[in-house]
Amino acid sequence: MKQLDTVRYAIWILLLFFVLIMILLNANQTVDFRYFIFESNVIKDIPMFVVIFVSFGVGLLLGLLFSFKEVLKFKKRLKDSESELEKLRREVEAHRNKEVEEFFEKNGDK
Repeated sequence: MKQLDTVRYAIWILLLFFVLIMILLNANQTVDFRYFIFESNVIKDIPMFVVIFVSFGVGLLLGLLFSFKEVLKFKKRLKDSESELEKLRREVEAHRNKEVEEFFEKNGDK
């Protein structure tokens, strides 16, 4: 489990390092942002590092959203599995006690 955590942290560090390099390489670049088709809806001269940072943040949030959906699905499966396991344990315990009681009834209580 520790190896998996180490790999996960290494991937995050590499990803953040890559984003930082992209920000530094594009620090002096500016872009115009059109949020609709029309020419009047333009935000001019946005620094490129802001666009990169916002894009990274939006991607991170979308990834967390989809991951959260999967986590909820796995939690439900875990809860269902645990309840089924408890049911089976009770069933095994009931059969085990039944067999012991039948044994003592047949052979007498010694």
